[in-house]
Amino acid sequence: MKYFFRGDDAGDTFEEDDILGRLETARGIKSLISSTNQPVSILLDGNWGSGKSTFLRKLGALMDDDFHVIKFDAFALDYHSDAFVALTGEIIAHVQRRFGEDDQRRIEFITKSKKVARVLFRVGTKVATAGVLSATDLGEIGDEIVSSIGSEMHSAGAEILQQRENERSAFQSFGTALSQLQTPISSKDVEKKKKIVILIDELDRCRPDFALDIIEKAKHFFNVDGVSFLFALNRDQFSHAVCGRYGSDFDATTYLQKFFEIEISLTYKDKQQLRGDRRTYVEHLFQVSGLVEVDSGASRLFASYLTELAERWDLSLRDIEKVLSTFLIAYVAKRKPLLFEGLFLMGFAFLKVIKRDLFKSLQDKNANVGLIFEAIKISDDLDIARRAVSDFNQSVLILGTKKVTRELLADLSDEEQDSYFRVTEFFTHNIEHGVSDYTRSMTGITVFED
Repeated sequence: MKYFFRGDDAGDTFEEDDILGRLETARGIKSLISSTNQPVSILLDGNWGSGKSTFLRKLGALMDDDFHVIKFDAFALDYHSDAFVALTGEIIAHVQRRFGEDDQRRIEFITKSKKVARVLFRVGTKVATAGVLSATDLGEIGDEIVSSIGSEMHSAGAEILQQRENERSAFQSFGTALSQLQTPISSKDVEKKKKIVILIDELDRCRPDFALDIIEKAKHFFNVDGVSFLFALNRDQFSHAVCGRYGSDFDATTYLQKFFEIEISLTYKDKQQLRGDRRTYVEHLFQVSGLVEVDSGASRLFASYLTELAERWDLSLRDIEKVLSTFLIAYVAKRKPLLFEGLFLMGFAFLKVIKRDLFKSLQDKNANVGLIFEAIKISDDLDIARRAVSDFNQSVLILGTKKVTRELLADLSDEEQDSYFRVTEFFTHNIEHGVSDYTRSMTGITVFED
């Protein structure tokens, strides 16, 4: 069984799978960057859990043969104090993998990067504190910078005033060296020109000040022909980071527009498409988990219920992953429970991840039966619930606390009426008596972000 899903389960390429139908969007981005030599900065906007990281990974694979594709994980690198050093370090790592040690383009770019980094470090105040930055923090760039700065800091103030022209020259030469990385060594070289595409992910998760520095320095220092950036983030949430730096009254929306030429949204506009993608994604996750192989009938039932919960409560793809992870751990701990018990577990897993206050009320033995039913039901309409789970015994479990009318009961067989009262009474009893075996199965389970 597989219990945890981090987006990488969707595959590394669009050829492996295109669960959410985003290949055409990726092809459009590739075509756009291919068709111009201008620097292009693209904002890939999406809500938390909308699949931005998966999209970037697959886009990188799609473009890798025709571009220098450099992947930058902002969260993994936000321990750096300087965004320029972090960005340049990733480019150097790519150059070292793709260019020979004697390649003049490699030598030139590393040399120019060091010069610019040295200029920035002279201006910055952090470098004045011994031990704050070490050579290991900076990789290859750091060895030379850290050793040279120490002897120069006593006169740094005067040098800054005198070296403005030198600084400007260093920035220009850095841009030239960055451009040269795209060009074959000679006209006879069989290697074709490759533009540079830098994919920046996890800006939502890293330190807000570092995330903003990345965007600002990418625009100021890497604004070079043939160099394009894709920034994956949630624009609305990121606006808070801008206001955090420049003030609550600052116009963050207008400010961010200065850094991006194009915005592409991964947020769904078509509710029908979102519903279809949720269902497809849930089915995919159950396949990946291995539960389908263990019990295909139960898997279909649980997948249907989770899909309906996701639709009703507008769950993100990441939400769905966490609910399913919590459910699977509890399900295995119960040692293959009965079907309706499994549905209890799915409902409680949903409460544990999404409706935490309600789950806590179960733990504290003061749960409101009506609120619990209201949260985990599919619909008040029995026919809708039946269609969703295809079995009456299961549909009554998630029908809710609405009174079943006499007319409805008259349409049910004696067996169905008995099932309705038996299952609802069982569920109500467990809620009213606090933490049952079902809630206890997942009381200590918390699925964290990676």
